[in-house]
Amino acid sequence: MAFYQATQGEAPSALYLNKNNHAAFLNLLLLPLVARFVAGSTDGSRFRAASGGVIVLFLTVVFLIGSRGAFLGFIGGVLFLLWGLGIARWRRHWLLFSALVAIALLLANIGFEPTSSTGARVATLAQPGEAGASRFLIWETSVEMLREHPLWGIGLGTFWMMYPAFRHPDDASGGFFVHNDYLQIWLEAGLPGLLLILLIGWSLFRSVSAFRQRAGGNEVEVYGLTAGLAAVGVHSVFTFNLYILSILILCGLYLGRLHHHCYSTPTNWRLNLQRIRRKAFVPLLIAGLIPPFGYFLSVTLSQYYLERADKVTTENLGTADRLLGQAQGLTPALEAIRSARGELWRSTLGDLEGERAAEAFKQSVAAYLEGHRLNGYVPRPLVGLGRLYSEYPQWADEGNAAEIAEAYFTEAIRLDPRSLSARRNLAFHQLRQGDTEAALAALEGGLKYRYPPTLNLAGYYSFASQLYEEIGKDEQSIHWHTKAEAITEKIERKRTRTAPSASMHG
Repeated sequence: MAFYQATQGEAPSALYLNKNNHAAFLNLLLLPLVARFVAGSTDGSRFRAASGGVIVLFLTVVFLIGSRGAFLGFIGGVLFLLWGLGIARWRRHWLLFSALVAIALLLANIGFEPTSSTGARVATLAQPGEAGASRFLIWETSVEMLREHPLWGIGLGTFWMMYPAFRHPDDASGGFFVHNDYLQIWLEAGLPGLLLILLIGWSLFRSVSAFRQRAGGNEVEVYGLTAGLAAVGVHSVFTFNLYILSILILCGLYLGRLHHHCYSTPTNWRLNLQRIRRKAFVPLLIAGLIPPFGYFLSVTLSQYYLERADKVTTENLGTADRLLGQAQGLTPALEAIRSARGELWRSTLGDLEGERAAEAFKQSVAAYLEGHRLNGYVPRPLVGLGRLYSEYPQWADEGNAAEIAEAYFTEAIRLDPRSLSARRNLAFHQLRQGDTEAALAALEGGLKYRYPPTLNLAGYYSFASQLYEEIGKDEQSIHWHTKAEAITEKIERKRTRTAPSASMHG
């Protein structure tokens, strides 16, 4: 799959969303095989030929990916193998392995014409300030967050929610990961989480060192598995391998196998499954699987009902409300469902009057407020509240509806300064108040950030262009209008290019 993606000019990420994680997984598989290839003097010629072919295959994909972190991880793993296996005894095999590496480099840089040369990518490591500029921005911001929560962290898995408020304008990443697992674990799980990760590495080093002094059997497997773990450990300084389940599972299997080799004496607390009768084992297994299965089933069904409700037309609002109620019953702590219910009630206000409209307004406010209570780090419910008070001030019981709306929009922007929705709706609100300059100021705050090209972004730039034109700033108006057109044309070209391929694959 990775080879096919490379021939189509796409990132060779196979089934991974991020190509760097694909490279890490391949390194994890590759280095134990390299150890066997280098030290496998008793292996037959057919096995050596087959393993050599697999090494070339894996290395070619790793080089096609062009991940500098994966390259450093691979070098670190190979250096560990040189330390563990030595070079004098296997000199001829090391030379043959070097030839395989050269073949893989040639294939990756000549045969498949990747979008970026592996050699050029690796050469940028000579200037780390430029090579890691994007990551340095994330790390710098993450350190600022860490200063506020140095001991216990912000909570495992919550980085993506709290990061937008700290995010640097030049950071164009997805904003989900720090791209340094150790820093992210420290930030999310605090010092206890970081110490646990470091203790795993330290115990592994101590175990392998003690094994090396004993000079027992299974050296090739021990050094090969450890080299794979070392490659992932080095690579994780620059990406988020320890947040990828498939990599974690394989690392866990490696650690279990290494424990078996390094500590062959059985422990006293080992569970003897043979003592559990077959009639009792199956019910216990089923009982253990029910909680995770029930959780994932409820989340999946909830998402299904939420998507169905989103597709319901305005003529069937009762059906949409029923579907959202089913989704909420399955996942009562999900903010997205409460915000969707708030949006549903808000959409009815244009067709209602009197007490029914006032009641719908209250229902919508209550749903958005509950969504904000469930997750106070996302701007969506606050934007919904701002739109309510801005578009339907006549149904608000509290004070000045315009000021309340502006306060909600401002808080949403504080949580996520890059939120196009919050800034665009604040600009619409300011226009309703007759203040074009304030509306433009709301949009200008988002123009300094970098975004992936989308039609939504093109619309945002077009809106800014119109406001610049209204106040007589023609140069800025033309600039943002041109950028909006360029984004739209790029997206249309991509759609046109991919349409035949999509129809071919059904």
